[in-house]
Amino acid sequence: MTQTLPWRHALPVRISWKPVPIFPIYRGMPTEFRTLKTFRLGRIGKGLPILLMAHLIWHASAGATLLSGRYSMLFRKSQFPASDGRRVEFEPLTHFFDLNLYKIGDRNLSFFASLRHVDDLSSDFDSDRVLYAYVDAGDPQRGLSLNLGRQLITHGLDFVRADAAKLAYAGLGPFNVEGYLGLPVPPRESKSRSGDLAAGWRVSWRPRAGTFLALGYDRQERESDLSQERIGFDFSHELISWVHTYANTSYNIPLEQMSEALGGVLLRLTPAADVRLEYQRFEPEFDLDSIFNVFNVNPYDALRGRLTYRFRPTLSTFFQVERQFFERTLEKEDDNDTLSTGIEVANLGAPSPYQLDLLTFSLTYRDGFGGVQHGVDLGVNKAFLRQRLLLRTGVNVVRYKQITQDFNEDTSFGGRFGLSYLHDRKIEVRAEVENLINDFSRNEFRFLAELTIYFSGKL
Repeated sequence: MTQTLPWRHALPVRISWKPVPIFPIYRGMPTEFRTLKTFRLGRIGKGLPILLMAHLIWHASAGATLLSGRYSMLFRKSQFPASDGRRVEFEPLTHFFDLNLYKIGDRNLSFFASLRHVDDLSSDFDSDRVLYAYVDAGDPQRGLSLNLGRQLITHGLDFVRADAAKLAYAGLGPFNVEGYLGLPVPPRESKSRSGDLAAGWRVSWRPRAGTFLALGYDRQERESDLSQERIGFDFSHELISWVHTYANTSYNIPLEQMSEALGGVLLRLTPAADVRLEYQRFEPEFDLDSIFNVFNVNPYDALRGRLTYRFRPTLSTFFQVERQFFERTLEKEDDNDTLSTGIEVANLGAPSPYQLDLLTFSLTYRDGFGGVQHGVDLGVNKAFLRQRLLLRTGVNVVRYKQITQDFNEDTSFGGRFGLSYLHDRKIEVRAEVENLINDFSRNEFRFLAELTIYFSGKL
């Protein structure tokens, strides 16, 4: 959930206050019943990105360069039980620095960078990382875009972080073309490696409003050996005003198989009601040299239908059914049926376009894969002091029955409380505390405190 506060619209860059919903209704079970992935970050090569940033800031002082950004220091403390009964604790202290430069030296150049440094106060772990740092040297009037440096490149159903050059051209009428070439940055590392390769292209066609077609190709190499190669297709089309169709696919060329496919139709029955019907094919995809390619990775097909009805803009209900069909392997997999239904209520108080005064209520029920889960969540957001102080609080209760675990049945109680204060549109202080209580883990506690400084101006 991201909330945009009105006093930030005066800043050159849109900045959002992002509360952290640690225990929403669908996460009401203890940590042991959720997937927890921990990635150890490597150190960055402090070279080209930092030199590039310094060089551009030096030249920016020669013209009317616009500058904006932020510095943020975030402390988080988490406690939860491990499988052996110990209490696991994390205390990461994270520093963020974002910088945006526009019209560098009175030229059609822009620069965007985001840096991060993490220290875990409960261990010896620390890391530095350049999330992105690239120059935008395109010509918008001619529909030309050229990005050079570390960037996130989206392609089809996935994305790659790479030190690359990306070129896009939108001056061909309804056609757009783009391509990229560079060195990928591995997910668990902070710098690219020589001998690796990330390359791809994408052609899209939008002949009229409501119709979109795109075809793309992506290739990655690791130490000069092919790691991934696939082709992707995206499609959406509005047949008539109340019937919208869509589809996207990803085909693994070396393995000669469809790794993922999604197709559906959205029927707008009335302004208040719509029905969505979908088919999905999913087969986990790994690098060609990954050992997981020889294991049972549980590919499946799924059919789902969802009916949504909105009594008013602030009150809606839904009913969804889904059936998953698993391929039969050496270990027999049973098909799964899942039923989900719920009621969502928001803005029971005076309507607010910025959601500063907000009361939310949700009631959900789910029966299917893994067991039965039902619960209620109540949340309140309230602004004070001319919308400078924001209070956020809430509680939830979840009753669940796990059929795949030894510990089968329990009720979880969760609570959250947070305050955010903005001073003079430049300095923000935020603090939140949350706790989840149940018989299995006793309690899971999380706390965060954040200081953010926003800046903008001319060089």
